[in-house]
Amino acid sequence: MSNRNRRGAAGWDSLLALSLIGVLIASWFAFVQPSAHPVARTQPGSSIREIDDTTRSLEDAASAGEDAVLARTWNASAESLASQILSRLNRLAETQHLHVNGFHSGRVISAPGLLEVPCVFVLDGAFMDVMAAVQELERPESKLAISQLKIASTSNPGQVTATLALTGFLVREVK
Repeated sequence: MSNRNRRGAAGWDSLLALSLIGVLIASWFAFVQPSAHPVARTQPGSSIREIDDTTRSLEDAASAGEDAVLARTWNASAESLASQILSRLNRLAETQHLHVNGFHSGRVISAPGLLEVPCVFVLDGAFMDVMAAVQELERPESKLAISQLKIASTSNPGQVTATLALTGFLVREVK
């Protein structure tokens, strides 16, 4: 064989060797190297029983959240809620030795799952009595949210006028 044919054959032989090495490497990646397992098979909660348990615990948590919302909402119609709020605020003012100077209820606002009934309440009295009334309204049992509080002094020493913006919540019926 001539020298030229030997170099051509050696080139083809090296190309064949590289191809065989490539095939071996590809085969190792395809058949020998461990493959990834699906997440559902290795994660906790993948069995039907564990999924049911997780679903039940999530439903219980959602139910507890709904109960907490219901505990802070009024059981009334949107039309009668303003009068119920005024009645409760009058009793509070009486127990705290305050004078009711004004009350105004606003338009009912639809929020996701709730109806909001805003109102403004104006009280006159001693500063500490007003603050005691505000503290009473901030308790979850009052079922009112204070969104704004303005306190201004009056011409009488030790007396203030407090304007409270309050919101009462109703659970909106799903139709």
